[in-house]
Amino acid sequence: TKIEDSWFKRGNKILGCGHRQGNNFRAKKYADTVWKHTCYLVTDIKDDGTLDVLTERTNVNEVR
Repeated sequence: TKIEDSWFKRGNKILGCGHRQGNNFRAKKYADTVWKHTCYLVTDIKDDGTLDVLTERTNVNEVR
């Protein structure tokens, strides 16, 4: 049973947290920031530039 579509399908906007090292981007979770994960799904971009993001995937135990 399919519970949720992939966050990485074409057309989705993803916010990545980490740092750039030369031409590479390294995903990193920092302890002293509001971003507690390395990847977020952007659900909406407001006119003032703020983002609505989905921070957690669907929990399989909550669906059952």
